[in-house]
Amino acid sequence: MTEIAPLPAPDVVPLTPRRKLGVIDIGSNSLRLVVYDIDVRVPFQIFNEKVLSALGKGISKTGRLNPDGWESAQNAIRRFCALAQEMRVAQLIVVATAAVRDAEDGAQFVAEAEASCNLKIRVLTGEEEARYSALGVVAGIRAADGIVGDLGGGSLELVDIFDDQPKSGVTMPFGPLRLIDQFGTDLARAGKEIAATLKGMEWLKAGKGRAFYAVGGAWRALAKAHIELTRYPLNILHNYRLAPDEALSLCRKLAGMTEDEISAAFPSVSSRRVPTLPHAAMVLTQIIETVKPSAIVISGFGLREGLAFEQMFENGHAPDLLIEMCQELARTRGRFGDHGDEIEEWIAPIFPDMTDRQARSRHAACLLSDIGWAGHPDYRAEVVLQDVLHSQLVGVDHLGRAFIAQALYVCYGGKADKSPINAMSPVLSEDAMKQAEILGLALRLAQRISGGTEGILAKCDLKIDGGRVVLHVPRENAHLVSEVVERRLKNLATAMGLGYAIES
Repeated sequence: MTEIAPLPAPDVVPLTPRRKLGVIDIGSNSLRLVVYDIDVRVPFQIFNEKVLSALGKGISKTGRLNPDGWESAQNAIRRFCALAQEMRVAQLIVVATAAVRDAEDGAQFVAEAEASCNLKIRVLTGEEEARYSALGVVAGIRAADGIVGDLGGGSLELVDIFDDQPKSGVTMPFGPLRLIDQFGTDLARAGKEIAATLKGMEWLKAGKGRAFYAVGGAWRALAKAHIELTRYPLNILHNYRLAPDEALSLCRKLAGMTEDEISAAFPSVSSRRVPTLPHAAMVLTQIIETVKPSAIVISGFGLREGLAFEQMFENGHAPDLLIEMCQELARTRGRFGDHGDEIEEWIAPIFPDMTDRQARSRHAACLLSDIGWAGHPDYRAEVVLQDVLHSQLVGVDHLGRAFIAQALYVCYGGKADKSPINAMSPVLSEDAMKQAEILGLALRLAQRISGGTEGILAKCDLKIDGGRVVLHVPRENAHLVSEVVERRLKNLATAMGLGYAIES
């Protein structure tokens, strides 16, 4: 028996606390603390807490902050500051928006909060609020192009984004709380006021035929209602898209409902959002009828993300967050490190006709192709599919998310015709399902040849030649081929409707 020398004791390296960035957003309807892990290039959100205080309720009538919301808001700020301290947040950004900005006692509110928590609160101008919301949308939605609308409790910010840059922008007092104060339940009169204001903004005509990006809790609640109404299978609000006629139909439906009827029809919508929903719907109706956008896109990213990303990235320009996030997941959850880029380069020759958008989803799937290895072998396919579908991935729409999830489901041995995504026909077309299956089988082949290890795929190559999928393996690397490798190559070729060959 050969004795094996004992391994030397490893050096004990203490864990270094990860740096965190916190943002406290003091809004007209709600206050929120969001904390990000910023030790990686992707700002992972690790904490999010909201308090609905209705601080701006009644401000149109009294000119002052809501006294019932004042103490609630001050308590929330004290709690958020204490949490940030306990979490060892390296940098805390505190901002206030329309209600504090416009109220005659706003400065008093700020002074009380600053004194009790020993912090500095920045009261944003309307233009700053619009710009940061736009920066958040640009970071969270790849190649965003259109009009951003950020609907808070006290104001509406509109800003044009083109070529990843905020352009013209304005702020208006059309937040639901302000509209309720001014017009009560008279939505028709409110609509006329909004329409007249929007009509005078010539620059909004540039939004015709482009997307309208809806930011803010009230519009997210509206999207949640639409998901519930249509039984849409993916309950994720970020990058959720509505056709203009669908959005108008829902807005008109909500405008004619009482609060009790809304609560009964849409139980998933927070009861505290219900009173503002008809007014939020009225604002969106007037925007659609004025701007005539191509689609309504819900953005889960806005002001807070814009503030955070400006601190993290030079000039507020974030990298491709989808690819960065996938690379980070690969580094932390892969077996032997990240070799997704190598896989992507190796399988690219058999996908010559992919669009840039499809190639980006392919790249993401390659990066994530080793994240499910730790699951139970009998359930890896299902677990990795659900993991991707319900993850924090950003910079990808619902189609791309489902495409990546389906490819990884097949990569981990799931049968394409048994996939849960088959029930998600509104999200993924039949052709996209087939392309995802082929990609998954290519990943499955690459992972088997390489063993999840970097450098091995460079010893062979994959291509399409003469109606066949050809695996070329030099004689000196013949050991890379096994019965399993040949079977996976055959499965890939069959899915593509081609023959296959292994050549040296």
